[in-house]
Amino acid sequence: MNVLHMKYAVEVARAGSINKAAEELYMAQPNLSRCIKELEADLGIAIFERSPKGMTLTPEGEGFIRYARKALDQIDEIERLYKNGPHTGSTFSIYVPRASYISDAFARFSRGIPESTSEIIFKETTTTDVINSIINSGAQVVFAGDKINDDAVKQLQEKKIQVIKMSLADTPKELETNYLTIGKILGGAVTGLEKGTSSYEKLIEHMEKLKIEVSSSTTSGALETACYLYVDDGSLRVMTSGTYVDMLIGYTGAVNVAVNIIDGNVEVNTLRIANPNYIFYSDEQTLNAIQSDDVLSKLTAVTSGKALQVSEKDITRQGLTALATLEKMIGFMHPELAKKATTDEAATQAQTPAQTATEAATQAATQAATQAATTQPANEAPHSEADRYDIKITDDLSLKKGDEDKGDSKDVWELQHRLWNLDYLVGVDNVTGYFGDLTEQAVKDYQKAAGFEVTGIADNKTIKALFMSDAPKGVLPEGVSNEP
Repeated sequence: MNVLHMKYAVEVARAGSINKAAEELYMAQPNLSRCIKELEADLGIAIFERSPKGMTLTPEGEGFIRYARKALDQIDEIERLYKNGPHTGSTFSIYVPRASYISDAFARFSRGIPESTSEIIFKETTTTDVINSIINSGAQVVFAGDKINDDAVKQLQEKKIQVIKMSLADTPKELETNYLTIGKILGGAVTGLEKGTSSYEKLIEHMEKLKIEVSSSTTSGALETACYLYVDDGSLRVMTSGTYVDMLIGYTGAVNVAVNIIDGNVEVNTLRIANPNYIFYSDEQTLNAIQSDDVLSKLTAVTSGKALQVSEKDITRQGLTALATLEKMIGFMHPELAKKATTDEAATQAQTPAQTATEAATQAATQAATQAATTQPANEAPHSEADRYDIKITDDLSLKKGDEDKGDSKDVWELQHRLWNLDYLVGVDNVTGYFGDLTEQAVKDYQKAAGFEVTGIADNKTIKALFMSDAPKGVLPEGVSNEP
């Protein structure tokens, strides 16, 4: 039984809602739901009764939560008593929000530290009593968002705790700086810098690969143009040249038409002349601003349904999760390259009361992309799609639990990527390059759907079939979305 899952169950019981608990745990709701279901499966009982009003404990669940709280209290007590015991080597402690991708990444990082010389203390927390908990935990480094208040920083620094403010990169250079900074903090000025550099280069390499796919699929030779619009303080604005979003647009194979706009304020006549082929916008307020403007509402991208909502949360994703946003944009612009079905998004748009003709056209284009990505044409023979991923499937390639990508190898990462594309692995944050319990279960689910022997080992037969164009798609639990 996973102790972390036990903690999650206690938090859900306290909050009475998966959504509220997920917010407190800094987790995506689908990931938390999956963890609870895995725990229930391990125990062979239903801990919670699900209803539209929230999560309530079953009789068996009440007993489990009662014992779980006692067990967790005992674990905390043991840590309090013994974590500061005699130790002659170095100590590294870190306090983080609860998130599966953070714990997976830290697990991989810690495996490179010699057990005989180092003590590792890894703490997870909710928003409740965060500052005091951090101080009492013995943490030495705190990674915080740039919105952390000055009083909190002062309290931590008075206790000799280093506070590292990490903000979302606004430019490609800032993105690289974030990678290198985190690498040096966690791994040292030399080794850490090398790891940070390698991770950044891996991200750029994947983005370059997607751009090459676009270039290879385009035969017309015409240059595509695009822009990203959003509303800030009531004013319509555009992401300009040199920004992180400008970099993403570039990796779609398009040119940002806002290259000559300096301050980000929308110049209607400039956009009218540029007349971008595609418009990406942040939210419904932005779409309303576009449609209410006499000039912008007549742009070709708007009238032809080539306007797609990409939320600010998605467009500012950084790290490997940024690839999901980039794939979404590319899939909209080039349906033949769509790698991920977006029926959930289309369904959400269909439920919008004030859906406009433009939204309907956008939805139709999205559904077309979905069909192109997930439906095998009747007159097309099944074929391998491995060339669309960074994986070379040799006759001896086999992957199992505990395997991890090392050096230039990306086999595990691409296996997880494919499982996520087909809805067997829930949550793009679980595409980590490490073959753990979740990946093993995803492989089992695929093997069952494909009619193979269910082992959880991605043997050569399983891998080859998984990357075929006619590989069966998984079925997500009701209410769970696999959108990035």
